[in-house]
Order: sequence, then C-alpha cells, then structure tokens
Amino acid sequence: MSRRSVVQTSLLLPVGLIGGSALLAGCGISIGGDAGTGEDPDKLIKDAVGNELALIQAIGAANYTGNTELSKRFQHLIDIHTAHAKALDPNAALSAATSTTVKMSPTTALSRVRAAQRTAMTNQKSLALQAAAGDLAFTLSIICASEAQCSAQLAGMSA
Repeated sequence: MSRRSVVQTSLLLPVGLIGGSALLAGCGISIGGDAGTGEDPDKLIKDAVGNELALIQAIGAANYTGNTELSKRFQHLIDIHTAHAKALDPNAALSAATSTTVKMSPTTALSRVRAAQRTAMTNQKSLALQAAAGDLAFTLSIICASEAQCSAQLAGMSA
C-alpha cells in the first residue's frame, strides 16, 4: 500500500482531535520530519497554518448571530482549529478576531461556516497528499480527519 493510499484512507477514519493529539504526543512525533522528494515541509506547514487561520477567521466572522447555542458550537470549532494550527506551528499568531461584525441570521452563518469548513478540508487534504516527510504527512492526515469530522457535524446541525 502506498503512502498516498494510507493518507487517503486515513481521511475516512473518524480520528478526533483528542485522539490525534494523544497519538502525536504519545509517539513523540516531530513534524520537522524526514527529508523527502515532495513539497518543502516549511511551505506546507505555512500553508496549512494559513488554511486554519482562514477558517478561524471565517467562523469568527459568522459568530454574530445572537444564537447562543450556535455561538457555543462555533467557539468549539475555533478552539479545534486553533489547536490544529498550534500543533503545526507552536509560534503561530492566531486570533478569531475579525473586522467583520455584521450580524447575520443563524442559517446564513451556518451555511458560511459549512462552506469554509469544506474548503479547509479540501485544502488540508491536498497538502497532506503533497507531504513527503512521514511525520508531516501523518500530522496533516490527522488534521484532515478532524476537518472531516467537523464537516460532518456541521452538516447535521440546524440553525
């Protein structure tokens, strides 16, 4: 089985953030990784953190609904994606603060967050498939699995 097949298969597994973090911590994995023939690991990490930051910003911008339950769920998503970015780069400067403070309906907010989550999942999957360093590919595949879980949870939510 190729590394690409393993990564693609792992995207289908329901690996949670807590489980993934435990795996990362328990195995002493460093995402600096080994040398490979794929994309530059530093560029992949920068792009992956950028994807997480864009998603955090999108969720933050949609979090002005006046719907307390939805706001709690959105904050939970922000926390998850902040942990993803920090796992990739502990020095990443992250904030859910956004200049957009337009109040929107809960339905519109949920729709926007769903779209942003799907985009992040697609982008992170692409980066995981480009990673040649085993540790980085592993880390990105765990993040992809979490992204898939978040997308599935959002799909089941109602506003």
